[in-house]
Order: sequence, then structure tokens, then C-alpha cells
Amino acid sequence: MAPQFTLRVAIIGTLWVAFLSCSSGVLSFRATPVYIPATFATLFAYPMGVFLATILPKKKILSINLNPGPFHFKEHVLIYVMASCATGIPYGVDNVVAIRFKKFFGDSSVTFWNSLPWVLASQLVGYGIAGLFKRVLVKPKSMLWPKVLSQIAIFQAFNGFQTGADINSSFKLSRFTLFWIGFIFMFLYSFLPSYFASSLYAVSLLCLITKNKTWSLLGSTSPNTGVGLGSLTFAWDLANGFIYTPWHVIINWVVGIVFFHYIVTPYFAFINPLGAPELLPKYRYGNIPTYTESQWLNTSIPKLDYVQNINTATLFSKHGIPLQVARGHLLSADNSLNQTVYDANQPIYLSPMYTMYYLGSFFNITAVLTHFLVWYGSDILSKLKRAIWDSTEPDLDLDIHNELMLAYPEIPESFYLLFWCVLTLVAVLVCEWTPFQMPWWLTILAIFIGTLFTIPVGIIQAITGVQPGLNILCQLIPGLILPGNTIAVMCFKSLGHTMMVQALTLLSDLKLGHYMHINPIHMFTAQFVATVLASIFNNASVFYTMDHLTDLLDTDPQWNANEYQVFTNAAGIWGAIGPIRFWGPSSPLFPITSAILLGIFIPLIPYLLSKRYPSPTWSKINTVVIAYAGFHPSPGAFQVSFLTPLFLGYLGQHYLYRTHPRWWRKFYFVLMTAFDTGNAVALLAVSIFTFLGINLPSKSIYNTNVDYYCRNQTWDYV
Repeated sequence: MAPQFTLRVAIIGTLWVAFLSCSSGVLSFRATPVYIPATFATLFAYPMGVFLATILPKKKILSINLNPGPFHFKEHVLIYVMASCATGIPYGVDNVVAIRFKKFFGDSSVTFWNSLPWVLASQLVGYGIAGLFKRVLVKPKSMLWPKVLSQIAIFQAFNGFQTGADINSSFKLSRFTLFWIGFIFMFLYSFLPSYFASSLYAVSLLCLITKNKTWSLLGSTSPNTGVGLGSLTFAWDLANGFIYTPWHVIINWVVGIVFFHYIVTPYFAFINPLGAPELLPKYRYGNIPTYTESQWLNTSIPKLDYVQNINTATLFSKHGIPLQVARGHLLSADNSLNQTVYDANQPIYLSPMYTMYYLGSFFNITAVLTHFLVWYGSDILSKLKRAIWDSTEPDLDLDIHNELMLAYPEIPESFYLLFWCVLTLVAVLVCEWTPFQMPWWLTILAIFIGTLFTIPVGIIQAITGVQPGLNILCQLIPGLILPGNTIAVMCFKSLGHTMMVQALTLLSDLKLGHYMHINPIHMFTAQFVATVLASIFNNASVFYTMDHLTDLLDTDPQWNANEYQVFTNAAGIWGAIGPIRFWGPSSPLFPITSAILLGIFIPLIPYLLSKRYPSPTWSKINTVVIAYAGFHPSPGAFQVSFLTPLFLGYLGQHYLYRTHPRWWRKFYFVLMTAFDTGNAVALLAVSIFTFLGINLPSKSIYNTNVDYYCRNQTWDYV
């Protein structure tokens, strides 16, 4: 049998886990975080594996075969699985940064050592539940997991896979050659918008067409300004949002962007149905004076000469003054609400885009369950009955891969259940004995919520490639139960959301192993070991960044830790202030919560229409995806997620798919993966240049504000 989890996998996988998790920790502080994809490791893992297969002696030490023979594609897959655990930031780390970072809570009692158990517990508890849901989310052929297909493409490119279609194909170019052509091209190209001419990072067509203040504001893409209406981007890391997404999902996404970003957000900004005050602007229109906060409040300023603060994750007072969720401001020394500061500034308001963010999030709390129940409820119920009573009735939703996987021993579901119970106990102890304090019963409730939503969210992700989160629900529940307990709310949110995400991550990898016929025991081992190592390295790199890169974080607007800012402000909303005060009937934001009720009924519309007018089109209307698109990118990030991604999505997932299907099947995912990898390597190089102080001359466009066209023509930075 072919080698799988070998010593070579352990060595190469560990090296890449260390590198990717450390780089992710540092890059997570960017305004728009850029994470090096696991395909970057896949790119170099192949020659590293071949090299070790050449130099390692062919003998055993302590029953470990040092060199079982030529480097095998299954080893390549397991290295990728390990690397994928280190891409991005564990959600538990957000708690660490929010509490420890001086910009937020500034609690120096949080250390690397007492935060590591929290990160590990929140990352691992979801793995147990994944195995219990494998029959529902991995084995059925209808559970496609679209993004897994792109991963398979790169293994085909590197390991010389040939199908009958390939042998008879008129396209003589190999996948391997195409990958390197695409990689080199995108690596060189990415330096243009990211280093030499950042004015190409975001191009506002409205700012080029008109100098009208309102239209220019809406067209602006920069943080704290507009919604990016009619904007383009020439940066691949912002343009690649739809390249792996099925066309019908792209259409849902586009509907969501148009409705939430281009209709709802301007409605909140200009019609102002919630009665928000004039938010203290960060940008001013034209050559007019800058005013202090007291002057803004106490003098007659021509407010129309200023632009609104539309795209920001900041909280605002009743006077429109920005508020900080930090000690000495909204928080007291024990991280509870500073009642004096709150009383002087309440009611609290949000920017228009932040309001829209919560509108879509509230909708999805109930829409996920409604969509799941009406479209997949009966089918899942029958699968669960078959799984529980081990029915001999054949499951028509199984494919040939299920038969091939019978060659490997399956991990018993009892093991997954035991693993889940043990890690639940560990999580309870961690939350009791570390600074991430949460009552034991609240810890269990968070794990229960994450478990409950794993199947509904997993089905949506397996079919559409979109993963709705539990962020809002996992803040609402503890906020109602323990109002004012900021730390407990943050921890409940991270634990409940993370355990579901980690369960789905393992399920996605199990689907990859299902397609590639990898031993499930080896797959679980790779995932578990890599997650433990990534948590250690990631946590260490975050502490290093907070303690040693303070100058960069304090002065460079592209390193404003926006994702952590959103997380911390949410802690202020749901924890310190509490949902009753912030969203309750006495709050001006109360109407936003009506979206929870809408999420129950609106997803029923396409389902009922499908019964009245039968057509497969109705099942492709996904209101969860539409709402999800409404809060991505998050407020405070660059807003260029429409025209360029839509064009690339149409080109790849509709035009090429329909007109050149043979080329698409053989080359499309390989080329897109090559572009992603080349772009990631280039961005890593640019980040290294920045750290080393290797910048272009001061007159270079590189040194201008990213939103170059709007700033130079209409407003100046205050």
C-alpha cells in the first residue's frame, strides 16, 4: 500500500506549519489581512519530498520507516492538510489580542503561556463532532465542497495524474507547466499594485467621472469613507473572490452586494432612518479647516462641507464622536462597562456600513435554519435514521469513492464522541482557570450551539462554498444571560463559532481525503498534530507583533489591525453595553433586530414558489448567501468586492465553463491556484520589504493614500 503519514510528511509539514502560522500572525494586523495560502506550501513541498526521498536512508529506526520509497501524492496531500491548519488566525487568538493589545484592553496579565491553553481548547473541541457528522457531510456525492476541487487540481498538476480525457486531449500543455507559467506571471504582476503603483489597488470610476462630493464619497473604497460603488481593483488578492465559486452562487452574492452595499448602506447614510447624529468625519471635502471635537460640537460648522464616516467599525456617541472600547474609555479597569462614560455618551450609534453588517448578520441567525429545514431537512433526517439504525437500504447519494475507501480502516464514531467529551472537559477547565473566564455551564452551552449548527452550515458550505458564521448568535446569547461580562461574551463567541469552523475544516479535509483515497486515521492525525503546532506558533507570532512591531502598528494605516478592531468593538456592544441596552426597544438601533424575524420567513419564498411553479432555478436562490455577501468585506476594510471579482467569476465559472468545458476541466483550477500562490509569494516579499524599510522614493505613487483618485480630486485627510 502506498505510503501516507510518513516521517517525510512529519518533517516537511512541521516546517510549513511553523512558517505559515508565524506569517499569518503578523499579517493578521493588516487593514485587509493577507494570508499565505496552503497552496504555497504545496508548491514547494513536492521538491522537498522528492529531495528527502533521495537522501534519507532506506531503513527503519524504532519501527519508523525513514524512507518508504518514492515521494507519493498521498504524502503531498497530507502535507497540504497540515499546512492548511496554519493558514489564517485561530479565532481564539482574537480574544488574546483584544485583551492583551495596548490599543484595546491592554491587560498585561495575559501572557503567551496562560493564553495557549485557551487557543488549543477552542481549536480542538470541534474535531470530535466532525467525525460524528461524516455520514451526512462527507460521504454523500451531493456534498461537493467546491473549494476542495481546486486543491485536487494542484495535486493533479504536480503528481502527473492522467485521465482518459487527458490522454485524448488536444491540449498538449501539461498542468505542471501551466502552473509555473501562471505562478511566475502573477508573482511579477502583483508587485505592480502592491508595491510600484498602489494607486491601482483601488480605482474609483466615480471619482474619475465626477467631483460631486456625494458620488465621490460613495465611489471611494478606502476604510472610513465610502462603499466602493463602481470601483475596480487590479490587485489579485482583492479580485479573486469568485474564482472558485459556482456561477449561481456568484449571482446570489452579487445580489447581496448590490442590495446591502449600494442600496441599504447609502439609505442609512443619507436618509438616516435611525436618527443617527452627524458622525465626526475622518475626511473633509476640499480645502476647509480642521476642527477639534469641542469646536465640532459647539460652533456653527458648515457640516455639508464634510463627508460622512460611512465605512468604519467604530462606535459613536450621541454627538457623533468616536468611542474607544478600551480601559479608561467605555471599559473600566475590570473590563466591565464604565457607566459614567456610557451615560454621558448613550445612546451609541454605528456607522452606516456597520449597521448594515449587523442587519445581514441578524437575518442569517434564523435564515440558516430555515433554508436548511425546508430544502434539506427531510433528506438529512432519512440519512440520520439510516446512520442510527444502520439500515440495509442502499443510499443512492453515495459514489464510487465510498467503495474505494473501504480499503482503509474507519475511525469509530465512538472515538470521535470520546474525543469530543474529553475536549469539552478540557475547555471547561481552561475557562475556569485562565484569564479567559467563563462559567462551566456557559462553556457547555457554547459547545452545544456550535454542534447544533454544524450540519446546517456544513450543508450550505458543501454546496455553495460559503460558510455563514455564528458570530452574532454566539454574542447575543451570552449577552442576554450575563450582561456586562465582556470577557465571557468574547469567549463564548470564539468557542461556539470556532468549534463549528474547526469541525467543518476537518470535514472539508476528510472530503479531500475521500476524493484522493487517504487513510482517515492518517488524515485525522495530520490535522490534529498540525493544529496543535499552529496554535503554538501562531500565538507566539501574535505576541511578538504586539510587543515588537508597535511603530508599524501605530503609524501605518495599512496596519491598523482592523479585524481585531471589529472583534473588540463587538465585545463592547454585546459584552460591556449588552444587547438589551444596545439593541433593545429603547435603542434607536432596535429596528435592525427585525431582521431576525425576516430570516424566518423570507427563505420560505423561493421554496414555496418551487412548489407552485416547479423549476430547479428556485433551489439556487440562497438568501443566506445574499445576506452573507452584505457584510463581506467587513466594515473598515477596502470595498472593492464587486466589478472586478464579478468579471473574473463570469469569465471563469460561466463563460469558459460553458464554451470550453474540456479546457476548463483540465486547466482552470490549476491556473487559478497558480495565480493565488504567485500573488501570495509577492505579497510576502512586499511585506518583508516594508519591515526592512525598503521603500520607493517619496514622490512615488506608492506613498500616496490607497484611494488615490478620490483623495487627490475631492478631499484631504484630516
